[in-house]
Amino acid sequence: MIELTVGYVSGIIALAVVLVQLTVPTAIVIILVALLREDNTAVSWSVAGRAIQSSHWPTLLSSDTAAFNGVRKRILVITHLSTAALLLIALAGIITPLGLYDAMVEGDTVRTPFHYVPDLSPMGYGTPPRSNLGFTRTCGWDLPKPCPGTNQVAVFNISDDGESGSVDYPYGYDHRIPAKSSELFSSGTTGDGNTISNHFDLQWRQYTFKQDKDTNNGSKYIVGTYRQLTSLVLDDTIEPVEGLIVDTQKGGIGFRNHTMPMGLVHGGTWSEDLLFVEPETQCVDMNITLDFVYNKTEGTGFENVELVDQGGFTNLVPEYPFYDRIDPQENPDLWGRAYKAAWMHNAYIMLYYNLTNPAPNSFSYLKSSIGKRIPLPSSTQGIYYNAFITSSTWGEFLNLKYEFEGSSPNTSYSSYTLNTNYTVGADAGKNFSAPNPWKISASNFSDIDLICSGAGGGDAANISNIVTGCGVAYGAARRTDGVSSLIMETGSKWTIPLYSCASSVRAVVKEVDFRMNGSDGLKNLEINRVEDKSYPDKASLPIWGVENTDMPLRDLRLLWGLISPEFERSENLTTVRKESLWLPGDTTLPGGSTLTATNDNVPAIEFSSNALSYAYAVETSPNPGVADYTGQSNLAMFTKWQELSRTASTTARIINLIWTDFAANMVTGTKSRFGSLPVEDLVERAPTDGRAGTGDTTSLPVRQYVRQIRYRLPFAIPAFVVLILAIAVFVCALLLSVTGRFNLSSLRRYLHESSAGRLMAVIVYPEEADLHAPTDVWARDVGRKPIDGNRLDSMRRRRATGAGTGHDSPISPEATSAEKPFLAVTENKVPAS
Repeated sequence: MIELTVGYVSGIIALAVVLVQLTVPTAIVIILVALLREDNTAVSWSVAGRAIQSSHWPTLLSSDTAAFNGVRKRILVITHLSTAALLLIALAGIITPLGLYDAMVEGDTVRTPFHYVPDLSPMGYGTPPRSNLGFTRTCGWDLPKPCPGTNQVAVFNISDDGESGSVDYPYGYDHRIPAKSSELFSSGTTGDGNTISNHFDLQWRQYTFKQDKDTNNGSKYIVGTYRQLTSLVLDDTIEPVEGLIVDTQKGGIGFRNHTMPMGLVHGGTWSEDLLFVEPETQCVDMNITLDFVYNKTEGTGFENVELVDQGGFTNLVPEYPFYDRIDPQENPDLWGRAYKAAWMHNAYIMLYYNLTNPAPNSFSYLKSSIGKRIPLPSSTQGIYYNAFITSSTWGEFLNLKYEFEGSSPNTSYSSYTLNTNYTVGADAGKNFSAPNPWKISASNFSDIDLICSGAGGGDAANISNIVTGCGVAYGAARRTDGVSSLIMETGSKWTIPLYSCASSVRAVVKEVDFRMNGSDGLKNLEINRVEDKSYPDKASLPIWGVENTDMPLRDLRLLWGLISPEFERSENLTTVRKESLWLPGDTTLPGGSTLTATNDNVPAIEFSSNALSYAYAVETSPNPGVADYTGQSNLAMFTKWQELSRTASTTARIINLIWTDFAANMVTGTKSRFGSLPVEDLVERAPTDGRAGTGDTTSLPVRQYVRQIRYRLPFAIPAFVVLILAIAVFVCALLLSVTGRFNLSSLRRYLHESSAGRLMAVIVYPEEADLHAPTDVWARDVGRKPIDGNRLDSMRRRRATGAGTGHDSPISPEATSAEKPFLAVTENKVPAS
């Protein structure tokens, strides 16, 4: 349906006006003719003739005034040009308004107050009110240990053999954030009008309270919890939700407690710098697939499962790969990590099936080719016909066991092969054993995750060991016969691609352009642009700081954030000056924490690695309170995963989207244009010297929208043609007037000579009628005299034959000077042109 704009409405009105202009005068002539008598005064004949001849009836009836034959060429051209011009003007009157349209455009910048806008979506409904209890952090994996910067007395008791121990805190365990730390890691985001969130502007979206008699003198403190509110993963947009800006196009969340300007009739635009935390993933196609035949009668839904070499074995480069580990902050080399993991994964499988050999003469033989198929049991782990799966357990589909169960060798599988005792179902009687001459076990594959991540719980907690998640992505199964993969048909053949992926998370400041286009709350807040903030030179780059400790990763999560220049050389702090910061840590959950329940209240140090852990643990039976990201219970999601998992680069986007959705449900931002929400100082913080926002932060500049009438120039073409024609006509008329070719006396004479009443009076009253007499004189002398139109023709015939004298024929036998112009016309004596 065509949308009616102001231009279209104007055009419709103009068309209606033209139709009225054409039809109403024509209809009025019908009324005039119906009321006109044959016996009228001479002046009445003139007036009626003017009305009739100026209507469209002469053209419709092809009467004399619309004739072509016998008309002087110059008269014919001018009169028809006049008609064409009138038609063109009418068309221009209709077409020209069509170019008008009503537009909202940016106007002047005004200062306007902002106010908090609640989110009425599920994200808003499920976010409880904020608590003013402070931030807390517990350090230590197996035993609570003092966190950096705290002043605590701890007594460690170690057994004589050094194998066990305990720790006592005579004055209790204090897990509050020290004043110096809170000041340091919020120093780079203070000041009036600063909208960038710091470490302490991030809060758990859902939380609960805990109390421990040995912690903080038994006072209540906050810990985070997790329960899915909604899923945004299919939205494919950048949208505001309670406390966040969520990017489900590329992946990532920005932190903002949403406020909007007040008092703007048509809305407005403004920009803010915001802190974003976003994942980055690189995937490598392992060039092996898991193929199967769909069979709904089987318990698993499929049969004839096969591992297929698509080049991952045959074309494996026989050189052990390395990735760049020199400076992960400059180059995390995620592709190199994913490639190395894929190489090790495929190489171990080749050794397991004796497709090649290990060192010292590695790859001296190759027993595979493109298309080689290795049968697997239908109960193979990681295979689902209706789900996208990720796992940090490499080689899971081989169903291997670890080399040792406790301290004893594992002998449950002969030569570490698959169980061959299948007696039921589609696998009955089949032998799935593998040679495994090199005794490959799950222990070999478990090394891949640590090697890919680059750091484990025992490595130092510092800026160089960045949080990295690695794993296998089992693509959503799709049919290989060209039929739609939404149709599950018994006997159809399907394939599952396998990808090796590595992900990390970075913090970055982005420039965000906002637009408010109404007053219906957060629904009317649009995100027009989100881009990494640009800096004119290196000196203007932000300073990122990370705690520098001598503790291992498993014992704590490091504080990080933007640092003010005066704190750049603080103790126990490592800084980098660059656009973004790759967050430190690993994906091992801290002691006492799970994916859905934390033991701390510093979300900024934990949520990104938790979300990354879950992004590589997508399974068909998720933890309670966590959404199903496999697509098994959501066909739309599964369809999207089918398309995205066709290639390695788009599979990486799936990982990013899952991280984004999980993180958005986990945390929220509390900083707005008013500053940060107040939080109780459990440990007295240093004064901010007014940098926390003491100025006028309620009234801020916004570029308001105003309503303007705009025009599309192509619709003005007929008007320009009319303008050119009008200019030409006016110039020609002016030249003829200046040169004397035109004067009013000539025009008046031609008006008299073409007046129907005057011409009729000349015939009826030849002695009294003066064809060129002034209008008032002519109207006084003969204009009021009656003339019968029916008698004119008979009078003309009698005059032509010389008959008719006396009172019946008042026409003189001799033509008077006043009759000569009329007689010249009636005798068809047309002068040559």
